[in-house]
Parts: sequence; structure tokens; C-alpha cells
Amino acid sequence: MAHEYSGQDSDSAEDIRPAFHIGQHDSTRFETLTNIQYGQVLNSGFRFVTTPITNAHFHERIVKLVDESLSRANGQQTSGSRIDPIVTPLTPEDTTLFPEVYTSGFVGYASPWIDLCSPNHVIASISKQVLNLEVNYANFCGVRSLVIPGPRQDGAQAGSGRGIAQYARAIQEALLIGTRVNIIIHLPMYREPGLEEKIAQLSVSNEVSRQLQSSEEIDIFTSWDSWHVIRTVCDYDARLCVALRIPRVLPSKDLQTRWFSEPLQYLTYGPSTFQTNKAGHPSLSRSHQELIHTYMRLKHAPYFLLCDVGPELQDEPAAGRLIDTASSSEFPTLNDATVVTHSAKSDYKIRGHNAYLAYMRHLERQQEPYTELELNTLTNFQDWLQSPLQPLSDNLESVTYEVFEGDPVKYNQYENAIEEALREWAELKKPTSSPDGVVIAVAGSGRGPLVTRALQASETTGVPVKVWAVEKNPNAYVYLLRQNQTVWGGRVTVVKTDMRAWKGPVISAPGAPTVHGSVDILVSELLG
Repeated sequence: MAHEYSGQDSDSAEDIRPAFHIGQHDSTRFETLTNIQYGQVLNSGFRFVTTPITNAHFHERIVKLVDESLSRANGQQTSGSRIDPIVTPLTPEDTTLFPEVYTSGFVGYASPWIDLCSPNHVIASISKQVLNLEVNYANFCGVRSLVIPGPRQDGAQAGSGRGIAQYARAIQEALLIGTRVNIIIHLPMYREPGLEEKIAQLSVSNEVSRQLQSSEEIDIFTSWDSWHVIRTVCDYDARLCVALRIPRVLPSKDLQTRWFSEPLQYLTYGPSTFQTNKAGHPSLSRSHQELIHTYMRLKHAPYFLLCDVGPELQDEPAAGRLIDTASSSEFPTLNDATVVTHSAKSDYKIRGHNAYLAYMRHLERQQEPYTELELNTLTNFQDWLQSPLQPLSDNLESVTYEVFEGDPVKYNQYENAIEEALREWAELKKPTSSPDGVVIAVAGSGRGPLVTRALQASETTGVPVKVWAVEKNPNAYVYLLRQNQTVWGGRVTVVKTDMRAWKGPVISAPGAPTVHGSVDILVSELLG
């Protein structure tokens, strides 16, 4: 039931948790969704949906071309020559995907029946041409992500790496053709039986499938090895990612952490991955939940793709089929229309609910909130080379100060340290350098975050302070003067000078010889 996983969150609004972006994929879909069907998928709770680039008519055309080409190749007597068939361009009968307003919301899914790894030259050549046609057309239509089914057999299983090398070169060529498309390779975490595509490939025989079924031992690292070859041949292209099929039985932590370091775009789940709980609803094992929790803490957390879990899509709304508007005599009364509409909405609500999606939303609510160190303030700067700062010789820009001010930990610690120092000063009744209170100098004030913290510490402890802000940056000096007028209430003395040349607070009266006093607490966060 829907209420099993749709309770209200009891946490405060300040808790920020990883967001689950969940999409829907149907491996039996051969046509692009209509406007109504696309709306049904979104209304059922999914964020995105996959779409085939070509349809069944194109598949039949390619199968016919393969059969004709193989027949010609078998009947050819001339040695040293080979058949090189050409796939003609797409026609309107070959696809139902066209540029529309919502097309950019689709995730393209390449034809799973092509065989880029085939040892047969005819099949491999036709498969590569089909892929190039689909990538080129998807790029034209505005599709920004294209999932390509990965090789169904690894090099270790085939006894040779030739097929994987062929596949990798085809992906490399596709990246050159689809200049605006992100290519996502759909691979299993390991070769667990049942994780492969169900649609038959363009194959000469079933020798490969029989070989896979007869294999008793499974090397869990062969799938990752294939991915490593593909991304190496493609020179670690930033537009190349991986969609990972999650098995029902998870492998060892060694393999899980190895995939953890890869550019994961999607985690894909089929019905076989789920198990049924006591209430009869789909659920995931504890190890699967821990896997999701770990992957969702990545800087770029993967999306989820639920495969073959529904919902069943209708071409027309239920209400449109129940009400006949052909004649006024058959048009229902207002009371009858209310009953029919209510029935149609209830029927749509039942059909629209998806138990798998509801469970994933339940897991989303169970995620631990982000810690301060995991929020965007700091994670935006991970794994990026930063230009070295030279605040001694250069005047920093405001945006640079703003980045450092976004540190959620550092300034709390500064304020705590100032509070402890002020409490100790009051408890020990130490003498101060000014009759107005403890003299605090912030050397290198920037835009004044430490000045603000010093004033807050004074208010918290009740110990009066006299704050001096020293800054050499002329632009930051103007900002500090404004802060003193609008925020600090004139309680701060702002000095424009290099801290190395500053002799201390001026304690002499105006017009009298300059006399410099001492500083009780010196606060600074030098960047250079």
C-alpha cells in the first residue's frame, strides 16, 4: 500500500538529505512515449523516462539487411574480399522520436539488439552503423543523455579481448559524432545470471549464450575490466559515464568500492533485485540499503533507474473512454458526470501507484542528513586545482573572501576560542589595555567575519571589548567602513594599513602627540 512508505518527515526543515532522482525504463518499449503517456509516468512519481531512438520497423529493416548480407557473404567465392553492407539513413517510419518541447527530458536508450562485439565482420559493421545513426539522430533531437547497453560477454569469458576492443572503438567514434550527448554504458556490477538484456542480438548462432549458461564459476571483476578498457580507449572522456546494474546478491566490498570510484550516472534496479517483505511489498536487503547509503554520499551522487517495474501506460485517459460526447442525447447529466469522473480518478490513482517507487521514496526519507562538511559550501571545491592566492601582493576580490567565509566550522571555532579567552580574562580579573574593555585586534580583517564573531563573543560572555580591524586591501576597507555603519553600530575602529606597519591602537587624544597602546587579544586568519 502507498501509506507504507509515504509518511510525513518528522525532521526539522534544516536537515538536508540526499535527494533520489528516480527514472523509469521499459525494456519492451519500442516507441517513444506520447504526450499523455509521458505525463502518466511523471504523475506516477518518476523524474525522467528512457526512450528508444528507433522502432520495430527499423529493427526489421536491419535484420533483413543482415540476412541478405550474410547470404551474399556465404555465397561469395572470391577470396580476400568481404561484404561491407551500408545502413541507409533513417526515415520517418524508422523512429517516433522527434524534436519536441519535452524531448530534452528524455534519456535515450540505444538499440539493445546490436552486437558491437561480434566476431562476424558483417554484424559488427552493421551494429556500429546503427549506433552511429542513433547517436547522431538523438543529438539532433536534443537528447542529452544516451544509455548504450554494454557488452554481454567480457574478454575473459570470450577468451580474447578483441570484442571488447571493438566495442570500445565504437564508443570512441560515437563520442565524436554526438558532440552534445553524454554516453552512459549500461553494465552489470558483475555477471550475475539474469542481469543481461533479454532482447536477442544480431547473432549468427547461440553459441555465446550457451557458453554463458554453461559457465559455473563467475569472475566478479571481469565486468569492471571491460569498463576499464572502454574508458581507457576513450581517453577518460568526461562525457562517458556508467550505469550499473545492481545484482540480487551483492559481491564483496572490494568490488563495490572499486565501482564507487567510477563516474556512476545511474544505479539500475530490476524486479529480480528486490525481495518481498512480510507485508508483500518489494524491499531491498540490508546490504543493498547500505550500498545505496554509501553511493549517495558521493559528491556527484548517481540517479536511480527502475527497469520493467511499470506503470502500465494508457494511450487515453480513462475518463475520455467512459464519456461519449458524440451526441447531446447520450451526454451524461452533471450528477452522472461527477460519478464517472470520480471513478476514473480512483482508477487512475490505483494504476498510477508504483510499489517499487514508493519503497525507494521510503529509503530516501531514511537517509542520514548531510553533515556540515558534506554541504555544497565545501564539496564544490573538492577535486579541483585552485589558483594559489597571493593576498600579500594582490588585493583579493570579494568573491574570494566569500568562499572562505562559507566555511561552516572555522568561524564557529574562532568564536568559541574568543569566548573562552574573554571568560578567562573576566574570571582572573586581568587588567585591560583600554578602560572600555578588552582590546581585540583583527589583523587582516578581509570583509569582517572575525570582527562579527568577536562582537558576538562579547555579547555572549558579557565582557566589554574594544575591537580594531586592520586591513590593507583598499576595496575591503570601504566594505569594512560600511559594515561598521550598518551592522556593527560604530563599535569598531577600522584602520587601513599593512599589519606589518601597524604600531597598535592609538590611545592619545586628537591633536596630541600620537601614543600607541597594546593589544590584549590578537586574532588573524592569514591566507598567505
